Amino acid sequence: MTASITVTLCVILLSSVSANLTGTSLNDNQSDFNRTSYQDFNGTIFQNFNKTMFQDFNRTLYQHFNGTSFQDFNGTMFHNFNGTMFQDFNGTMFQDFNGTSLQDFNGTMFYNFNGTMFQDFNGTMFQDFNGTMFQDFNGTMFYNFNGTMFHNFNGTSLQDCNGTMFHNFNGTSLQDFNRTSFQDFNGALFSNFNESFRRTSTGPPAAILPRPRISQMPRTVAGWSGSSVEEFSSGSWL
Repeated sequence: MTASITVTLCVILLSSVSANLTGTSLNDNQSDFNRTSYQDFNGTIFQNFNKTMFQDFNRTLYQHFNGTSFQDFNGTMFHNFNGTMFQDFNGTMFQDFNGTSLQDFNGTMFYNFNGTMFQDFNGTMFQDFNGTMFQDFNGTMFYNFNGTMFHNFNGTSLQDCNGTMFHNFNGTSLQDFNRTSFQDFNGALFSNFNESFRRTSTGPPAAILPRPRISQMPRTVAGWSGSSVEEFSSGSWL
């Protein structure tokens, strides 16, 4: 705020010096509607309707509607409507709608609408709509809609829609819809719909095998660190 007032005062002083050099007074091109509004229509214009708004239509425009909003329409633009929003339409753009949202439309973009959502549209994208969802559209993608669903569409996609379903679309797909069904679409098919484990392939007839325990599933998958599949929702990212 101090810096903005300093910049504004400097601009006003420079305008005053320029006007005096040309033999005119700022008062010739100013109006004071409530002892707070100033206008210079032959170069720069400054308005202060509530002692906080400044405009320069031929060079830079600064607005302060509630003590914190700044705009520059010929270079960079900064908004702060609630004390925390910043925009730069010719370089980078940062917005904070509730104190935590950041956007950069010419490089990376970060959102945080509820304190936990991040997006980067030119590299990686991370979203957390309820505190647990992550997306990376240029490498790997991870979802967690209810604390237990993970996607990786470029190699190792894993889904756990209700705590027990896992997919791998580019290698070995595993599904467990009720903690009993397992499928591998790039090699063999495993199904267990009634507490038995069956393997069907082009080889010998399927054999009935003991049902694998959930704890025997891979313990480190796509950057996830946990002691078992059942602990995905309580593990940690590497």
